[in-house]
Amino acid sequence: MRKILYVLCLLTTLVACSDDDDKIITDYDKPYTKLPSSELRTLIEDNISSCEALVKEFSEMEENNEIFDLIRYYDINLSFNISDFINSRSSDSNKENTFTGMKLVWNKDKQDFDTTINAAGFMEVLFPSSKTDQSQNDLRFIATIDYSTGVCLKMEVYKGEEILLHKVQQYNKETSEAIQIVKCPPYSQMVKMEINYDDIVSRFIMRRMPKEVIVQKDGGDYYSLSLNIENGNLHLVTDFNNIRIRSTFEQYNSIQALIEEIYYTNEGRYDELVTELFRKNMRESVIVFTDKDEKIGEWEFVELKRGAESPFPLCKCMFQDGTELFFRLYTFI
Repeated sequence: MRKILYVLCLLTTLVACSDDDDKIITDYDKPYTKLPSSELRTLIEDNISSCEALVKEFSEMEENNEIFDLIRYYDINLSFNISDFINSRSSDSNKENTFTGMKLVWNKDKQDFDTTINAAGFMEVLFPSSKTDQSQNDLRFIATIDYSTGVCLKMEVYKGEEILLHKVQQYNKETSEAIQIVKCPPYSQMVKMEINYDDIVSRFIMRRMPKEVIVQKDGGDYYSLSLNIENGNLHLVTDFNNIRIRSTFEQYNSIQALIEEIYYTNEGRYDELVTELFRKNMRESVIVFTDKDEKIGEWEFVELKRGAESPFPLCKCMFQDGTELFFRLYTFI
């Protein structure tokens, strides 16, 4: 009998330990870091600032990047859009990969492209990697359409086996998910949305807010934004390198309906009331480290009003020692 009781006690102890080991600590329940608030202030400000610079560098990439400069110089069309191909799917799935497209090959003698209809894909372009030395067409641009998982438009530029530019637009009607990916080393960006077909206007920019945005630089900064609605609540999570800012907004659809009501009935107090509406419905609003289980502080909106001088919401972080930091919550949407 004693042996049975001993075994039962041992099993109970093991189960209890297993439960503790598997327990996931939420960001809100993480213990406060022991770093001083002065150091934390600098970490928050520097990481937000560096990620803002990262997104700016990425957005200016087409102006500063050599590949985009060559594409403009040789007048290669990169403006194809997934919305142009959504209704182009073949009625016979066995015929979808047999499409023959247009092939362009740069002719240096006539300073123009020779055109044939024998492309390995929707469109194929061979052109030089230099504006002055046009002795060889060593760059290859190819655009392909894939209907195996909805509609996928892929455009890539190669030099030999090296991919210099990778752009993908994908829409899955069954899951209502749209994804856009751009990779141009050392930068990359991914935007994910959940949309309905009716939300597709004319370009890939839809009438819905993104579910997820990621911008990063190889060996450098990392920025991400996630907006996820679950059970009517909006979960916001945004990472600035190893600093994470998150919150849950209860009954987000109700907030949206009230915002419209405030707009038409409270002229002059719109910004004040909308800010208060969001602030009163924020839950578990914390700033944490992503690389260790430590909380930096809690935060809230101070002013949602945006303008030319302040395009991002003004927020406030409250540290454990009672000091506060006012900062702009940078959001790339």
